[in-house]
Amino acid sequence: MIKLDYELSFEQILKVKLDASDLTGREKPTSLKDALIKMEIENPCLTFSRNHKAGKYKLNYNLTEIAEIAGACNLLSELWQYEYIGGVVPDNMLREISPLQLLENAFTLILKQQRTIDRLKNKGKL
Repeated sequence: MIKLDYELSFEQILKVKLDASDLTGREKPTSLKDALIKMEIENPCLTFSRNHKAGKYKLNYNLTEIAEIAGACNLLSELWQYEYIGGVVPDNMLREISPLQLLENAFTLILKQQRTIDRLKNKGKL
C-alpha cells in the first residue's frame, strides 16, 4: 500500500510525497491496468492517525507543523469520500483507493469546485 508523506518548510507543507516503502517488489501484475487497479493508496487521515498515536509527529514536529499536517490530511481525505463519477460513499470514508480512482475523484472534485466558483462569481460573491 502507498501512503502519503509531507515535506514541510517554515511550518507550511511544500509538497505531498508518495511513500511506497511497503511495496515489496514481488507484486505480480499482469498488465499496467492490473497494477494500477491492485495498487492502493491509503486515506491520509488513517496514516496521520496511526503516526500521531505512535508519537512520530511529537518527536519530529512542533504543534504548528502537526496542525498543518492534520489540516492537509483532512483536505486531501475528501478525495477518499467519492467513488467513481463522484457518488458519495454514505457515512463512510474509503480506507484506500487505487491511483485510477484517486485521479477520477480528483478530476471530479476539481470540476465541482470550479462550478461552485463560477456560480459565486456570477452572483458577485467573489
